[in-house]
Amino acid sequence: MNYLHIIFFYIFISPFMFIYGIGLERLSILSANNLSHLHFYLKNFIFVFLSSTASYFLFNFCLKPLHLFFISPFVFTFILLFFEKGVLYLYEGLLDATVQIAEHEKVFTFGTVIFALYESVNYIEVLLVISISFLFMLFFHIILKAIRKRIDIFDIENRWKSLPLLLISFGMITSAFYFIDVYTF
Repeated sequence: MNYLHIIFFYIFISPFMFIYGIGLERLSILSANNLSHLHFYLKNFIFVFLSSTASYFLFNFCLKPLHLFFISPFVFTFILLFFEKGVLYLYEGLLDATVQIAEHEKVFTFGTVIFALYESVNYIEVLLVISISFLFMLFFHIILKAIRKRIDIFDIENRWKSLPLLLISFGMITSAFYFIDVYTF
């Protein structure tokens, strides 16, 4: 029951993409071009999964029993930077060098790892929050890409082209704040 509560809360009531702004910039950038973004999602999902797993187990089985809470931000930063470079080199080594995979993306991936570790009680919840974040970003990427295609069909001045996306984003953010006030735990 608790997992259903988490799924319902992070999908409908408080999607952290809109409450905390994690991933909105990357979502806007991804929906602006017509390239395939499968490599971006795959590489970043592998990175987030590996780094959050290592961070969770290192914190709960090494730092917490030794009461070394004060060094956890440094350890998390080291793990994130280490896994970012490691996954990037591994992923590029397995694929062609011609694939562009947004190697300097840190806000969405680092924010997702930190948010998942902060909000979760156990490892299953960490994986659940990570999966929801990627599914939610993929879902809104498809929606924003469809909206951009509809906008491009019409002959609109350049300065007004981004207005519908801005209004839709404001509407989603506002509804996210509203749902938190309405939802009873």
